[in-house]
Amino acid sequence: MKINFSKYGKLQLNPKKGHTLKTLKITNLITEYYDDFTREINKYYLDTQTGEIIIIDSMLQSQWEDEGEIKKEDLAQWQQESYDEMMAVFNDVDEERYHGIPSVDVGESANIMRKFIHTVQNEKIADELFETLQGPKSFRRFRAVLNKYYEVRNNYHNFKEKCYLESLEEWLKEIGIKPEWVD
Repeated sequence: MKINFSKYGKLQLNPKKGHTLKTLKITNLITEYYDDFTREINKYYLDTQTGEIIIIDSMLQSQWEDEGEIKKEDLAQWQQESYDEMMAVFNDVDEERYHGIPSVDVGESANIMRKFIHTVQNEKIADELFETLQGPKSFRRFRAVLNKYYEVRNNYHNFKEKCYLESLEEWLKEIGIKPEWVD
């Protein structure tokens, strides 16, 4: 499956490192792929020429890795649609065009939750959120507290997305891209 989010970008000089960054329109929906719990099912790649996000089903990828070669016509219709994209990604061995979108790790998620707690104005709610981070099942308990407070929950999701965008901007900069975020 291919989701088109951009036109070709323009180049911009990065004065810090003295090299050129390519400006590319990228949807801020990229955060959905960054924090996707189905990472075990799908792999996500950014096409650095077009800004498209390529989604590759891990079953198809495993089949290709196990068998070495797959005949497109032997695949199910939904797999045939992503076959050409998958082959383009896998043939880009030097990652010149396609880059795997990194995923958020547990430590980063926990840090975001801790940072968010410091922004909560209501001390009672902040304390309640802080307590959830002590002990097992902290993520589940943190979400349960958020669900009790609609406005705080919305603030958390906005805060988390902002953190994700900042993290993704750093990654994009590492691969030579200056994002122009679009909705």
